[in-house]
Amino acid sequence: GLDPHQHTPIEILHMILLGIVQYFLRDAVGHMSDDQKHVVSYCLSSIDTAGLALRTSRMNVRMYVQHAGSLVGHDFCMVVQIALFTLYDILPPSAYAAWHALIGLVPLVWQPEIEDLTEYTVCALFFCEIPLHMTVSQTPKFHLLRHLPEHVHQFGPATLFATEGFESFNAVICSWSILFFFFSFQLLHSL
Repeated sequence: GLDPHQHTPIEILHMILLGIVQYFLRDAVGHMSDDQKHVVSYCLSSIDTAGLALRTSRMNVRMYVQHAGSLVGHDFCMVVQIALFTLYDILPPSAYAAWHALIGLVPLVWQPEIEDLTEYTVCALFFCEIPLHMTVSQTPKFHLLRHLPEHVHQFGPATLFATEGFESFNAVICSWSILFFFFSFQLLHSL
């Protein structure tokens, strides 16, 4: 039979970038003093983003520090790439270690091809099982993350069962639904 816990893989965009990375960033910024926020702002403004895998080379520094809970997916991609450099000596050692583990996990998750599944599983389990100090680690997403290696064994690389590429079709489906409803309504009233 169908077991939704074993037969439904985790969705990596919402699980990791819009979930765990967002929780970590909100927690980190929430525990910073105003002086620490200014230091992080200066660090962010001094980073050369030309070599990063980003859609834009401009970074709104104020947004990252003041509105950490309101960012979108590509913002969190940037956060993952620069967090270790900007949060060094700002966070307590346990929080910094959790960020380090998370940043080690992200490249593993977005690998389109896995050559050695055993080595991949060992690395993924290591990063998924690191004790997390954050208060948000009690959310279900942290528990579901531990199932990632099992899902990779069953379904292949996580990028194969990622759904963010298909979210662009939501607008198409919505517009066609509205048009269908509109034309059906006109046809009904013309009879």
